[in-house]
Amino acid sequence: MIYEIEFDANGYEYDVDVDAVNGNVVDFDKDAIDDDEPKPTPAPAGDYIGAERAKKSAFNRAGSSASQAEELEVELEREDGRMVYTVEFKAGGYEYEVEIDALTGEILDYDVERD
Repeated sequence: MIYEIEFDANGYEYDVDVDAVNGNVVDFDKDAIDDDEPKPTPAPAGDYIGAERAKKSAFNRAGSSASQAEELEVELEREDGRMVYTVEFKAGGYEYEVEIDALTGEILDYDVERD
């Protein structure tokens, strides 16, 4: 098990992977945030598909249902210049992470691992 931690601080974007058992850093990446790039203006929250629709899309993609999901987390965040819902849950012995475009509902990334 690995914890994947991402955050911005002091003009840098950090990606850190930490071993969940012993706490050792497994991987580390630090990139300067390019302030010259225009920052997209997020759409008003009313234009987003909403957390409920994001969860339904994630469950459909995983072939699962809300009643089977454990440790469900839904987060709205900016990723690669766009707003996305990240839906994480466990079901049927697997861990799922699904990233969904907050405006269009398009599934951008789908990861599944044995729990």
